[in-house]
Amino acid sequence: MKSLTLSVSVAVPPAVVAGFVRDPLNLPIWAPAFCRSVSFVRGEWVVQSPAGAVTLAFVPDNPYGVLDHTVRLPGGQEVCNPMRVLPQGDGSEVMFTLFRQEGQQDDELEQDAERLYSDLQTLRQVLELLVVNDLSRWQLLSTELPPDADAQDEEPRRKTELHRVFTFASFADAMAFMQGAVPKIAALDHHPRWENRWCEVAVWLSTWSDGWKPSQADIDLARYLDALRAGFPAVADEVSNLA
Repeated sequence: MKSLTLSVSVAVPPAVVAGFVRDPLNLPIWAPAFCRSVSFVRGEWVVQSPAGAVTLAFVPDNPYGVLDHTVRLPGGQEVCNPMRVLPQGDGSEVMFTLFRQEGQQDDELEQDAERLYSDLQTLRQVLELLVVNDLSRWQLLSTELPPDADAQDEEPRRKTELHRVFTFASFADAMAFMQGAVPKIAALDHHPRWENRWCEVAVWLSTWSDGWKPSQADIDLARYLDALRAGFPAVADEVSNLA
């Protein structure tokens, strides 16, 4: 059986990569070609894929970087996907082996490999965005956008946003935080989507002109908001998204 092994280097420690990958809720963020949405149904992770609803199961958590997972297709066929994350200096090497399925032609395997390599590059970009820029308290959210009436293809469009909920000791502190951010927001000329809920301020950052993905302006604003939050009294806050 013919196979292809693809790899990508990621400037993030292996434990962080493994923890992010094995959480199925992160799949729509880094593997949008495979996963349009995911939910936990009757003890199984169900992925809405181009082939229909499939189930996904990773091997048990382990310290060896083994991320093998089994996908059960709508017809009941099970496909095992070997995946590894290995130490490489201060970072990692992520490897994924793709096997040719029964009846699959070489050109179809190559197309699958191209989509997989694109997903691995997205994984690298996502993790380096959060870790290298010290945004571990932020999440990346991925949602499907309404179809573009002018678009000729039917590929679903997605919006990826940086998201964090800031928690404060009082409503007054939450308001002071928002007011304190206004000069920086005006200087960047880049406005967040945010809302206040009593002692919380929820923020979403994305740039439509960059294809509804976080831009450098979003990163700069996220880091500024983190620094601004540090000037207020500490309270129980959200945990690191990459812990």
